[in-house]
Amino acid sequence: MPKKDYYEILGIARDASAEEIKKAYWNLAKKHHPDASSAPNASEKFKEINEAYQILSDPQKRSQYDRFGTTSGSSFEGFSGFGMDDLFGSDSFENIFDMFFGGGNTRGRRRARDNKRPGDSLQYEISISFREAALGTEKEITYTKYEICPSCHGTGARPGSSSRTCPTCHGSGRVKQVQRTILGEFSTVHVCPTCHGEGKIIDEPCDKCRGTGRVRVSKKLKITIPPGIENGTRLRFRGGGDIGEKGGEAGDLYILVNVEEDSIFKRKNFDIIINAKIGIVTASLGGTIEVPTLTGKEILNISPGTQNGAIFRLHGKGIRASGHRIGDEVIVINVGIPKRLSKKAKEILEELGEELGEKRVVEKNSKTIINKVKNVFRGGVK
Repeated sequence: MPKKDYYEILGIARDASAEEIKKAYWNLAKKHHPDASSAPNASEKFKEINEAYQILSDPQKRSQYDRFGTTSGSSFEGFSGFGMDDLFGSDSFENIFDMFFGGGNTRGRRRARDNKRPGDSLQYEISISFREAALGTEKEITYTKYEICPSCHGTGARPGSSSRTCPTCHGSGRVKQVQRTILGEFSTVHVCPTCHGEGKIIDEPCDKCRGTGRVRVSKKLKITIPPGIENGTRLRFRGGGDIGEKGGEAGDLYILVNVEEDSIFKRKNFDIIINAKIGIVTASLGGTIEVPTLTGKEILNISPGTQNGAIFRLHGKGIRASGHRIGDEVIVINVGIPKRLSKKAKEILEELGEELGEKRVVEKNSKTIINKVKNVFRGGVK
């Protein structure tokens, strides 16, 4: 029989504490469990890990093992292996069972214990305007979800009848399979094929819910949209999702908020941005204009000589979000240039240009070009 170093098998030092031994064992057990590993030698490796843990976790056996150094010639020679029977009934085994048969959480174990399955979480999309997102609002939504069956009250059995304990697993929801090999006996645990992990069998299912213990209903829910919410935000409502089968815990409801674009306002963090158009007279001489805000109209003073692209701010007129400062409204000025001018307006601008010393270049040969075109058609066109 080859010599074994149990410390090496568990990957620990020879002076490792009991807690370190236990931690190393569980990490290796999760990795090499036959139901979690596809390696061809998973069963043999798992058996070896269990053997090492059985020795090193027992102070008396560990002391004897440390004296002999290996299993050869010691009181452990002829050891037949560490079966899963040694683990049944312990809290630690329930943790391993949960991990392999509960999808990474305690769902499988709960199902075997109390016959209840957690419900699914739901998602609902809602669209709101830019102003509603900035200021906050309330909305009422209607959606469908599973709730407890009013006929069987979540048991899944027809009123007047009841479920019975599964004869295969005797209510545990799991069954043990023993394999005998040349290395000894090896036990594995599986979900009961008769009750599918429920632990109980319903001979007369409820007519209304067909044995699931729940029915789909339409629900109305009033939700509060907080001010300052951004596009794509998800709001969570605990317990707003489907109720679980057989009265299991309800999932959550998630509200996905889509914020519509606004024709006037744009958002940057907690500030809002608008474009304001003014004429050349107001830009030159100054004045006042009326600008829209989230809550109404405001008067904005324009300084004389305001240039195109100038920026003004209305402090505290932006987005007010909980826990954040109030944003501003940023006004970007666009100076509008008229495309058509009357004769009088042209004369006034000419005079203004002369007053400001602005030299304007005029195309002088424009008439010459026109005359040349006329000469081409002279005699042919009256």
